[in-house]
Amino acid sequence: MSELETVPYEPEWRERVRQLHHEVFGASASAEEFDWWFERNPAGPRVISLVPDGERAAGAASMSFFRMRLNGDEADAAVALDIATHPDFRGRGVFSTLQLLNEDVAARAGAQAALGFTNPEAGPIYVGKLGWRELTWLRIWARPLLLPARKARGVEPLERFGPETDELYERARGRWANHVVRRSEHLNWRFLDSPRSYRAFAARRGDRLDGYAVLGHKVYAGRSVGVVADLVASPGAARALLRQCVLEVTDGQALVALVSPWQQRTFLAAGFLPTHRSIRFIGKPLQPGVTLASGRAAWHFTLGDMDIF
Repeated sequence: MSELETVPYEPEWRERVRQLHHEVFGASASAEEFDWWFERNPAGPRVISLVPDGERAAGAASMSFFRMRLNGDEADAAVALDIATHPDFRGRGVFSTLQLLNEDVAARAGAQAALGFTNPEAGPIYVGKLGWRELTWLRIWARPLLLPARKARGVEPLERFGPETDELYERARGRWANHVVRRSEHLNWRFLDSPRSYRAFAARRGDRLDGYAVLGHKVYAGRSVGVVADLVASPGAARALLRQCVLEVTDGQALVALVSPWQQRTFLAAGFLPTHRSIRFIGKPLQPGVTLASGRAAWHFTLGDMDIF
C-alpha cells in the first residue's frame, strides 16, 4: 500500500468493506441493508472513501446525506458513520485522512454541515484534530416493560407514509428546533422499506391524522429493548401511541427513546425516565457563513435518526 492512498467506493468493494466492519466492530450491516442505505437513500449521494491494501480495505469511512432544517431553513447535511481502520494500520492517520476527504466530497455535493453521533474513541479525533465541536448530549430515556400499560384507544397500524403524514409534519415542525425533515419519501425509505423490522402506528382525531409512531427493536447495552424510532404527534396522541408501543414489545426489557425538552412531560406521564446513558452529538460547518447551534433545546432527534446500522 502506498502511503495513505485513497480511492472512492465502487460496488465491488462492498464485501471488503463489510469484512473490515466485522474485524473492527464485530458486526456489519447485511449486504441487503448496506445497499439499501447507500444506494437508495433519497436525500443525496453516498459518500464512501477507502484506503486499500491489495485485496482488502485497510480503512473505510462513510457519510450519509439527510435533508434537515438548520436555523429555520431546509438544507442538506452529511452524517458521519462507520469509520473503521484495520488494527494493522492504526496510528498512520487513516481515520483523519478519510474523514477530511469525505467532508470535502460532501461539501462539493452541497452539504451545509457535517454532523455526527460519536463515541469516546472517535470523539477526541473529531473535536481535537478535525475542527468539529460538541453541540450537545442526547440522553436516553427508558420505560421498564414490567410496568403495565393501559390499552391504547384510537390507534391503528400505518402501512405507508403519505400526504397525511406530510401534513402532520408541517403542522408539527413549527415548534421543533433543528431536525431531520420528516416527509413521506424519507419515512418510507428509512423505516418501511428498511430490511430491518419496523412497525408504524397512527392515531386519529376524527378524520384527521393526529400522530404517528414508529417502533423498532435492537440490542442496546447488552439488553433487548424496544425502540421508539420516531414520534410525531400531539400530546394526547403521543400518550396513546407510546402505550401502543409498550403493548407491542414482546421481546425486550424496556422501551427506549430520545426525548426533546418540550416532550418531557408527555414521556414522564407515559412512564419513561431519563437514564444515565447519553450520546455525544457533534458538528462542523462545511460552507462559509453556516453556524450550528449548541445546547439540548437547539436540536430535536429521535433514535431512528441515528440508528444507522
